[in-house]
Amino acid sequence: MKKILYTLIYNRRLHMVYIFLITVLLVLWFYNENRLHATSVKYNHADTTLEGYIAYTNYMGRKRPAVLLINESGGPDSFIKERARKIAKKLGYVAFAVDMYGEKMRPKDKLEMMTITAAYLEKKELMRSRARAALHKLLDNNLVDPQRVAVVGYGFGGSVALELARSGADIKGAVSFYGRLDTIPSSGSTKTIKARIMTLRGAGDPFVSRQEVLAFENEMSRSKADWQMIVYGDAAYGFANPVYNNSVSDGIIYSKKIDERAWKTLKLFFREIFEYK
Repeated sequence: MKKILYTLIYNRRLHMVYIFLITVLLVLWFYNENRLHATSVKYNHADTTLEGYIAYTNYMGRKRPAVLLINESGGPDSFIKERARKIAKKLGYVAFAVDMYGEKMRPKDKLEMMTITAAYLEKKELMRSRARAALHKLLDNNLVDPQRVAVVGYGFGGSVALELARSGADIKGAVSFYGRLDTIPSSGSTKTIKARIMTLRGAGDPFVSRQEVLAFENEMSRSKADWQMIVYGDAAYGFANPVYNNSVSDGIIYSKKIDERAWKTLKLFFREIFEYK
């Protein structure tokens, strides 16, 4: 009888040890699966060397969705890199922050920033081809599901995101945060858009006129694109970027409330384009 009791107690203790070890292994596995990797990546467009920034987790399952992130006029800064890490960590996607200017080309002040972006806004084909170079670099990554790719841009980057969609790029979605909406007639924007389009704007944004909004709406309707425009009241340009938290410029201000609301909207959009068949 004592031997039987001893065996039962021993086996119970052994069972508890097994449970403990399995729990530890599961915790370590979960930690490793969600470990964030983020690093700079060099790539080329024509004769220009570019330096992007990629973020992803250790997820070991099948290939995952990916998002191209395109910066405001200052270049690939800390904000866009933080967004890349956030998308990778919270959503499990591969996020690639694009370099639109060149490895060593970073605007030193507001004047240089405006000069550089103006050149791209006037040369939409250059804008499109450079964005396509980043898309090709992203698609070369073996973690990426090429059937589930989207582009998201802020300010100047929002304009680039729309131009990439207008070029007929084979992507699931294009999102513009307070970017310009205009294009050029010769860009062939109609009947080529494959991506679902979403633009998010502040009602107090001084950089996009009502005429520009109407022209965009007409363009999207003519192209029969799947599109939507969300306008946030009590918001202006820059509502998603904390760098504008203390802005003294009229029509440019960060809003934590609108930023959080827009993030939820973005996640819902991703869920729609990536997960629903």
